[in-house]
Amino acid sequence: MSMRENAPYEDWISEDGSLVEYEGHNQTKSLCDDPERTDQPRKNKSGSLTKNGKFEQEALKFKNYGIGPCKISIFNKVKDGIWTFCGVFSLIDVSYIQVGPRKVFRFKLQLAESNPQTHSVVDLRHDRMIPSEIQAAVFKRDQGRCVKCGSTENLHFDHILPYSKGGSSKKIENIQILCAKHNLSKGNRFV
Repeated sequence: MSMRENAPYEDWISEDGSLVEYEGHNQTKSLCDDPERTDQPRKNKSGSLTKNGKFEQEALKFKNYGIGPCKISIFNKVKDGIWTFCGVFSLIDVSYIQVGPRKVFRFKLQLAESNPQTHSVVDLRHDRMIPSEIQAAVFKRDQGRCVKCGSTENLHFDHILPYSKGGSSKKIENIQILCAKHNLSKGNRFV
């Protein structure tokens, strides 16, 4: 998903980071003249489901029959090639609505209680989620590098005053970029 200005889709995330509304994918340019004016597809030319169709199928299984819900890892695009992990969400609803000249999919997701890959609680309550505009400003300020060693590989956004100690995600001054090595070695200490 992307919350950046001029993002191609109208994605939305709640203030506390617990709900996401994700817009489906457009038809590819090779199959239509104007993807922005063409209904988002449910099926490919071959009849197989597109990603939209697969997401819709999973959301309807949960909504209509209580099967699931499907768990989805969500990443937010900060800038081209830079993505941040937002958490694991449950796909709970879908709608196919008219928006201007075309129909689009809107998928609703709710923050899951735990991450199925690690079985640990994913805690993204208010102030845990670093807003994309803060991430973009920090990325620019820190020049896309770890503030400790200058690495540009496997970067993390880090709370200088740890969230667990009351640090805010909404203040640029409290967020920095660290490489995985420096972020993971820091833990929740003041370093």
